[in-house]
Amino acid sequence: MTTNPNVRLQAYFQPPLYHRLQEQAHRLDKSIAQIIREAVEQYLTALEQGAAEPDDPIWRIPALADKYAGSRVSEAAIRHDDYLYDREGIE
Repeated sequence: MTTNPNVRLQAYFQPPLYHRLQEQAHRLDKSIAQIIREAVEQYLTALEQGAAEPDDPIWRIPALADKYAGSRVSEAAIRHDDYLYDREGIE
Protein backbone atom coordinates (compact mmCIF):
# COMPACT_ATOMS: atom_id res chain seq x y z
CA MET A 1 0.00 0.00 0.00
CA THR A 2 1.40 3.40 -0.99
CA THR A 3 0.74 6.48 1.07
CA ASN A 4 -0.02 9.88 -0.38
CA PRO A 5 2.59 12.42 0.85
CA ASN A 6 0.17 15.32 0.35
CA VAL A 7 -1.97 16.91 3.04
CA ARG A 8 -5.66 17.28 2.36
CA LEU A 9 -7.11 20.73 2.97
CA GLN A 10 -10.69 21.90 2.78
CA ALA A 11 -11.57 25.51 1.97
CA TYR A 12 -14.80 27.37 1.39
CA PHE A 13 -15.20 29.97 -1.36
CA GLN A 14 -17.94 32.45 -2.12
CA PRO A 15 -19.76 31.41 -5.32
CA PRO A 16 -18.42 34.27 -7.50
CA LEU A 17 -14.82 33.39 -6.63
CA TYR A 18 -15.46 29.69 -7.12
CA HIS A 19 -16.96 30.35 -10.56
CA ARG A 20 -13.92 32.40 -11.52
CA LEU A 21 -11.71 29.52 -10.44
CA GLN A 22 -13.81 27.13 -12.53
CA GLU A 23 -13.50 29.36 -15.58
CA GLN A 24 -9.73 29.64 -15.23
CA ALA A 25 -9.36 25.91 -14.65
CA HIS A 26 -11.30 25.22 -17.82
CA ARG A 27 -9.41 27.86 -19.80
CA LEU A 28 -6.00 26.64 -18.63
CA ASP A 29 -6.93 22.96 -18.75
CA LYS A 30 -5.94 22.55 -15.10
CA SER A 31 -7.73 21.44 -12.00
CA ILE A 32 -8.96 24.02 -9.50
CA ALA A 33 -6.69 22.40 -6.92
CA GLN A 34 -3.67 22.90 -9.18
CA ILE A 35 -4.51 26.58 -9.70
CA ILE A 36 -4.90 27.10 -5.95
CA ARG A 37 -1.60 25.32 -5.21
CA GLU A 38 0.22 27.48 -7.77
CA ALA A 39 -1.37 30.67 -6.43
CA VAL A 40 -0.49 29.83 -2.83
CA GLU A 41 3.08 28.99 -3.87
CA GLN A 42 3.44 32.37 -5.62
CA TYR A 43 1.89 34.22 -2.68
CA LEU A 44 4.12 32.56 -0.08
CA THR A 45 7.23 33.07 -2.20
CA ALA A 46 6.45 36.78 -2.51
CA LEU A 47 5.92 37.05 1.27
CA GLU A 48 9.12 35.17 2.04
CA GLN A 49 11.11 37.42 -0.29
CA GLY A 50 9.68 40.48 1.42
CA ALA A 51 7.91 41.71 -1.68
CA ALA A 52 5.66 44.62 -0.82
CA GLU A 53 2.51 45.49 -2.64
CA PRO A 54 3.27 47.92 -5.50
CA ASP A 55 0.65 50.37 -4.21
CA ASP A 56 1.92 50.23 -0.65
CA PRO A 57 2.30 53.87 0.47
CA ILE A 58 5.50 52.97 2.29
CA TRP A 59 7.31 53.27 -1.05
CA ARG A 60 6.19 56.93 -1.33
CA ILE A 61 7.94 58.03 1.86
CA PRO A 62 11.25 59.12 0.24
CA ALA A 63 9.42 61.32 -2.29
CA LEU A 64 7.17 62.75 0.42
CA ALA A 65 10.19 63.49 2.60
CA ASP A 66 11.64 65.53 -0.25
CA LYS A 67 8.29 67.22 -0.87
CA TYR A 68 7.82 68.33 2.73
CA ALA A 69 11.47 69.02 3.56
CA GLY A 70 11.77 72.44 5.17
CA SER A 71 8.00 72.92 5.25
CA ARG A 72 7.91 73.17 9.05
CA VAL A 73 5.24 70.50 9.31
CA SER A 74 4.54 70.42 13.04
CA GLU A 75 1.54 68.11 13.31
CA ALA A 76 3.03 65.09 11.52
CA ALA A 77 2.44 62.87 14.54
CA ILE A 78 -1.26 63.69 14.42
CA ARG A 79 -1.81 63.85 10.64
CA HIS A 80 0.66 61.16 9.59
CA ASP A 81 -1.91 59.39 7.40
CA ASP A 82 -2.62 62.60 5.52
CA TYR A 83 1.08 62.93 4.73
CA LEU A 84 1.62 59.27 4.00
CA TYR A 85 -1.32 59.15 1.57
CA ASP A 86 -0.42 62.63 0.27
CA ARG A 87 -3.94 63.97 0.79
CA GLU A 88 -4.81 67.37 -0.59
CA GLY A 89 -5.00 70.41 1.66
CA ILE A 90 -1.71 69.78 3.43
CA GLU A 91 0.56 72.79 3.80
